[in-house]
Amino acid sequence: RAANAALVGWGPSRRVVLSDTLMDYEADEIEAILAHEIAHHLGHHIWLLIAGRGVMLAAGMFIAQQVLESAVFTGWVGVSSLAPGGVEAIAAVWLLFSIWGAVAAPFFHAFSRRLEYGCDRFAVRHALKGEAMASALAKLGKKNLADPDPPGWVVTLFHSHPSIRARIRRVRAAVRAKA
Repeated sequence: RAANAALVGWGPSRRVVLSDTLMDYEADEIEAILAHEIAHHLGHHIWLLIAGRGVMLAAGMFIAQQVLESAVFTGWVGVSSLAPGGVEAIAAVWLLFSIWGAVAAPFFHAFSRRLEYGCDRFAVRHALKGEAMASALAKLGKKNLADPDPPGWVVTLFHSHPSIRARIRRVRAAVRAKA
C-alpha cells in the first residue's frame, strides 16, 4: 500500500522505479518525483553511498584492530590476549562494530539527508513543478503513515531522509527563491 519511488541498481541495470500506488497522484506530482529520482542518478548517489559505506567499514576495521591490540581493552574484557579467529576476538569485533555503527550512523544519515535535499532542489529547478513536489511529499508522508515532523534527535540518529515537513519547507523556499 505504501507509495514509493527509488533509483535502484548500478551500471547498465540502473532503473528508476515508481510504485503503482503513485497512479493516484497528479501528473505534475509524478513528474516532480521522477525528477527527484533522476537527480539521484545524475549525482551518482548510489556510488557515493557505497563509497561512504566502504569508508565507514575501513575506518571501523582500523579502529577495531587498534582496540583489539590494546592491552587496556584486553584487560577490560578480562582476557590476557585475543587470538585472531578466537571466540573472544570474534565477540570483541562484533561488539566494536556494533558500537562503531551506532557512532558513525548519524554522520552517514546526515550525508544521505543532504543528498535528498539536493534532489528536491533539482526537482524544483528542472521539473518546474515546485508546488507539485511539495504536495507529492505531503501525499507520500500521509499515504506511508510517516510522522511529518519527528523530533530532531530522532531524525539525526535514525533517518536517512529529512522529515516531510522540513522537505516541504525547503521546497517552498526554493520555489520562492526562483520566482
